[in-house]
Amino acid sequence: MRRRRASLPRKISKFGLRWRPACWFAVIICIVVGASVGCVWQKLRLISMGYELRRLSLQEREFAKSNTRYKVEVATLEAPNRIEAIARNQLGMVRPQSWQLVSIRTENLVPPPKPDDEEPPLPEARGSVKGFSFAAMFLD
Repeated sequence: MRRRRASLPRKISKFGLRWRPACWFAVIICIVVGASVGCVWQKLRLISMGYELRRLSLQEREFAKSNTRYKVEVATLEAPNRIEAIARNQLGMVRPQSWQLVSIRTENLVPPPKPDDEEPPLPEARGSVKGFSFAAMFLD
């Protein structure tokens, strides 16, 4: 006669002992499939980011070219010769005569406070006449 060991009662499934290896096999299959799907997803995401990077770099080059064109256009529009030609031809402006230029005496004026970044002084007016030069420029 065999003696029975005293142990906890075991649950027995209707499949017997075969259920445990099948369960482990299913868990392993799920892990492998999940890891494979994760790797494929990561690779596809990397490829799509590469395409996006390429598209953005082409767009950046296009914007740089446009920026260069606009800088040249601004420099052309701000040219002093062009502005002077427009002022003479379209607006009918002329250079003031020497007798129309009047300088203001600055002996009694209080100098303004000096800012941190000091601007260069304005050039002296030609043909100085005592009085208000600002009004004399517009009277003709």
